[in-house]
Amino acid sequence: MPIIWRYIYKQFFKVFLLTTASFILILLVTRLKEIARFVALSPNPKYVFAFILNIIPYILPIALPIAALLSAIVLFQKLSHSHELTALRCAGYSLFSIMFPVLVASLLFSLLNFFIVSELTSYSQVFSRKMVNELITTNPLLMLEHKNKLKKDNLFVDMSILEKGKLAKNLFIITPDKANKHLNLISMDQLAVDDDQLFAPSINIISMMDTSESNSYDHLVIENESNVATSSSDLTKIMHKTHLHLQPHHLSMPYVHIALEVKRKHLQRAIFEDDAIEQKKASDSISDLHSEIVRRISIGLAVFTFTFIGISFSIEIGRTRKKKNLVIISALTIFGLLCFFIGKIFHHQFWLAALVYLIPHVISISYSTWNVTRTMKGIE
Repeated sequence: MPIIWRYIYKQFFKVFLLTTASFILILLVTRLKEIARFVALSPNPKYVFAFILNIIPYILPIALPIAALLSAIVLFQKLSHSHELTALRCAGYSLFSIMFPVLVASLLFSLLNFFIVSELTSYSQVFSRKMVNELITTNPLLMLEHKNKLKKDNLFVDMSILEKGKLAKNLFIITPDKANKHLNLISMDQLAVDDDQLFAPSINIISMMDTSESNSYDHLVIENESNVATSSSDLTKIMHKTHLHLQPHHLSMPYVHIALEVKRKHLQRAIFEDDAIEQKKASDSISDLHSEIVRRISIGLAVFTFTFIGISFSIEIGRTRKKKNLVIISALTIFGLLCFFIGKIFHHQFWLAALVYLIPHVISISYSTWNVTRTMKGIE
């Protein structure tokens, strides 16, 4: 490796690694509420560390482009202000040959970023959801707090939490009885969970009995039990939903392609059966999966695009320092980041989503190329 490459990489990676680490810490702080909720579910340090570790792949796809942008700005502003850039050009190095090692590094980081957002982030999302789901669905109290984990729909739960996941009082559960179109009531003064055991000093149950008699009143069944103890894990197996509903962004690239094949066959079958509703669902799903692929390509390419923006508008060949370039860098960066988030709105309209995801790269790379070409010609 040439000495000039080693010097440029040393300056670039020094800022890049520091900036990436800083962004990870800052963005972890913004997720403290989510981490605190997980700690409330499981204070076990091993699970907490695993959960935090799986948050990092969420952060890296955005942290890497920003870190590359800032590193390129700092590096080329330093080369310009210390006149090292002028000295290198006088020594026979072209502007492109000075930029080239950083652009090569940014392309490699783009591939890494694509891998992170396509494989690592998808795996981490599923792993985190499974971990939270397992913690919730092995404890009846936590399941009652998260009613969406239960098999029963239209469930009403009210209770006072004394100790999260361990102790609750004044518990009321109202469930619909589909057999006779009435409601059932379960009440407990107190409910405690200790390891795998569930304890309740008293349980009161009011339900309806369906009879063949045509009376004008309802037949109530009132049951009272005292000092109830049972296995909480056995109860949760009956109560909770075992499946996770996965979205396209939860799938790794091989599974995205498999899902596409399945949806295409589904669409062909719907067309053959002339089922308009199923055709619409299948078409939306296919569009959603295609949009997800373009989103991942866009996020991966962002490292190269942002690096090129930073290089192009940080090189100064005049005596006066211009603030205009920093405004342009900020505008292009904000525009690119906004499009990453706005694109999700149009996932059911593939061509519109692709346009939103890719147009920032086309504009930024074209504008940066035009600016670098002017700089090479000595035009400020």
